[in-house]
Amino acid sequence: MARRKKAGELRDDKVECGYCDAVIPEDALRCPKCGKLFSAAKKMAAFVVVVIVVLASMSALIAIYYFSGQQGYDDVPGDDDITPPTTGSKFMVIGTSYGQIKIELDTVNAPVTTAHIISLVNSGWYNGGGWYRAIPGFVLQGGTERSDKGSSSTNVAWEDTGVMNTKYTVAMARSGQASDPAASGSASSEFFVNLGANTNLDSQYAYVVFGKVVTGQNVIDTILGLPATSEYLDSMVMFTSVSITSV
Repeated sequence: MARRKKAGELRDDKVECGYCDAVIPEDALRCPKCGKLFSAAKKMAAFVVVVIVVLASMSALIAIYYFSGQQGYDDVPGDDDITPPTTGSKFMVIGTSYGQIKIELDTVNAPVTTAHIISLVNSGWYNGGGWYRAIPGFVLQGGTERSDKGSSSTNVAWEDTGVMNTKYTVAMARSGQASDPAASGSASSEFFVNLGANTNLDSQYAYVVFGKVVTGQNVIDTILGLPATSEYLDSMVMFTSVSITSV
């Protein structure tokens, strides 16, 4: 009777079944004689089961999330939701011989002040006005102070907007210090563009910010480069037009 070969004597591609000693191909997953699964096959089967369970769980979670009415990926706010102005935004557009300066009015945080400005613009108050005070790094101030109209005869009540005097924000000019309650309601029609972070204007009774420059920063830079004496431009840059627009 032929002697059964031991494992070490078999060809490289043959092995003995650990259950019934049958000689089988090395890469077999199941013994053709006893039908037992080998360890590699068991591991593969277990892996397949795990994958199926994970996929089923993920599918169930996605279905629950979708049908519960939660926000989907297409609804996540992105740049397209932030960049364009909000519908209903109002702008004060100031024309000059150097170009336009467009100011977005903050009607949410400064409703009293923006209503006052809109009223002045619509009444034609700023016709003949202009930019007259220019201090690089501090403010560019404008209105009608150097025209025959003087300042507005009606002051606007101070309001706490909570908005800081940062670069390119636009605020009402007035007398007194930002900490002086008596001067807080002295603003009338003059306004200025902040050219830096003017934290000294943000005390308890801060200079009221009512908007921000959204286009025309290059026009501001041009005006700041014009000849000036003691903070005032030698020649006022006239407003060629002042209007209120909406989006």
